[in-house]
Amino acid sequence: MSAFHVIQYGIRPEAAAENSRLVTSVYEELAARQPASFRYATLLVGGHTFLHLALTEDDGPSPLPALPAFQDFQRGLGARVSAPPAREDAVIVGSYRLL
Repeated sequence: MSAFHVIQYGIRPEAAAENSRLVTSVYEELAARQPASFRYATLLVGGHTFLHLALTEDDGPSPLPALPAFQDFQRGLGARVSAPPAREDAVIVGSYRLL
C-alpha cells in the first residue's frame, strides 16, 4: 500500500530563493541517504507557490523529519510563507513515467 501526500504553500517573493536553497539541501541529503520506498518531488508553481509531492511505497513513516536538512528547512518556514502549508492525502489516478 502506498501513501501519497501533497503539501502546498505560498512563499513570500523575497524568500523564494532561500526556500529553494533549503529544499535543495533536503534533496542532497536524500541522495546521500537513499531511503528505500520513498519518492519525493518539489515544484515551484508561478514563482510563488511550492508544491511538495511525497510517496511512501510501504505506507511507512516519511524519512524527512529525521533529516537535519529538513529540520533546517522547517525552521523559519513561518517567516518565509505567505500562505500556510496545506497537506492533503491523494490518490494517483494516472501517471505517465512520473512515478
